[in-house]
Amino acid sequence: MPLSSFADIPKTLSIQGQVDDINQGTGLQGNFDVRFTLYDLSGRSTQYMNLGNAYVDPTGSGASVIWTSIINVAFDNGLYSAQLGANIPFPDDAFISENEVLGIQISDDDELAPRMTLNAIPFAIRANISSNVDGDITPRSVSIADEWGNAMLVIDENGQWQGHSAGLTGAQGPKGDKGDNGAAGVAGSAGAQGPKGDKGDNGIAGVAGSAGAQGPKGDKGDNGIAGVAGIAGAQGPKGDKGDDGVAGAQGPKGDKGDTGAGGLSGSNGLPGLVGSSVVSTKQCTSGTTCSCDANTLLIGGGAACSKNQYLYKSQPIINSKTSWEATCEVFSTGADADPVSINLLCATDNDA
Repeated sequence: MPLSSFADIPKTLSIQGQVDDINQGTGLQGNFDVRFTLYDLSGRSTQYMNLGNAYVDPTGSGASVIWTSIINVAFDNGLYSAQLGANIPFPDDAFISENEVLGIQISDDDELAPRMTLNAIPFAIRANISSNVDGDITPRSVSIADEWGNAMLVIDENGQWQGHSAGLTGAQGPKGDKGDNGAAGVAGSAGAQGPKGDKGDNGIAGVAGSAGAQGPKGDKGDNGIAGVAGIAGAQGPKGDKGDDGVAGAQGPKGDKGDTGAGGLSGSNGLPGLVGSSVVSTKQCTSGTTCSCDANTLLIGGGAACSKNQYLYKSQPIINSKTSWEATCEVFSTGADADPVSINLLCATDNDA
């Protein structure tokens, strides 16, 4: 291909991609103004900066701006395509470094992160630069070929001259004086505000202000934790006898006491059974007396008391042939109480 044909290749870059709306959880939809910016991460001086253009790296990373352009881009379910360099051409110093990256900012949002790396510089742009070498070139070495096609090294990879010595300049002259400082460059615009910093340490306490008016009385608070018991005070005077407390649990059975004095002679017993009487039993669970059913005679009986009580009286009712009486007493107070039950042994009255 003749070198002159490269001049017809447009110096543009086609880019396609997809952007999702994180608020909606779907692909971005609609037309938006998008700023595309080409940066050089090395921070080198660029034609864009030297011309006094104001746009700088909004992240403050120190990257140099090479080229920037705002293009209205249509997004369809997140998919988009844009032709960079068509409206604002790329400068001559674009795509000359492996440190160049592309930043994309949609409307007023922050730039998408991370920036897009340009792993391969577009062939058409590189070819256009190569066909019009009127600036710097960066080959690894320089060789020329003779009329027979044999390559002869002129400059090696270290930049040392390896060609014929004819026509070379003489020895290096003495070092010149230091030149004057150049004029100060135009101050760049303020960068975007950085993220909110961490909370600082508490400052030194200020001087205490004067006491304010007393507020209204607050609600009663919860009881505090009981304090440590104080030292026992002196014993006070003996108080009045208090009311009898609730009866305590029955204690263990005591040792057998001494035999008491003989009691008085009891009343005459009940009449004995006559002939073939039929014996039956009867139990009463309330009151202090219990009687055999009609046409039966009392021939024996007994009673049972509740816990913490003892049997105070259990006997036939005097001058009765059918009834039994029983009374219990409470251990702690001596008060009378009804027995839990009175149990009788009855027999049929054959004389009835």
